Amino acid sequence: IAICDPLRYNSIMTNSTLVKLCSLAWGGAFVVIIILFALTLRLPRCRSRITEANCSNAALFLLSCADTTVNNIYGLFITFFISGLSFLVIVWTYIRILITCLYKRQSSSKSKAIHTCATHLTVYIIFEFTILFTIIMQRFQNVIPNARKITWVFFTIFPPYVNPIIYGIYTKEIRNNVLKCFKNTILPNQ
Repeated sequence: IAICDPLRYNSIMTNSTLVKLCSLAWGGAFVVIIILFALTLRLPRCRSRITEANCSNAALFLLSCADTTVNNIYGLFITFFISGLSFLVIVWTYIRILITCLYKRQSSSKSKAIHTCATHLTVYIIFEFTILFTIIMQRFQNVIPNARKITWVFFTIFPPYVNPIIYGIYTKEIRNNVLKCFKNTILPNQ
């Protein structure tokens, strides 16, 4: 709205609209989590030690001796549904932003829009792939426990590590330092 229809922003994004959007986001998340907890609480537990790197819902499944197929299907469905829906909304929004900026006469708005959308999408895709891979790894009990731990550590460290690089790569000083670091690592003493 701020980019595609900036003159109407204040009339569209009123306090009531903001409250409705926040209620929808938080209400939907609350319902999903309540269902997830209800499914988890119904499982009998025969173990008491969590061996995962964090205490996630999938780690609680591993404490159960019962069949967790329903929990896994629900968790994977919700994960893919929310990830897919958010990805579609982001792509739709960015397409609208790019169309709006590409029809403007200023070339600076075109390059800024492409740069902003490309960096945001890159960071988002990296985040989505790491979290989806991590969630899928957590759902299968026959995966080596250390592999599951490594995926959680990877998810925790990798996206925040690459965000500044991706967002800052167009800054000349950062780009030069990153290239210099890669040259020193890949081609030492040349």
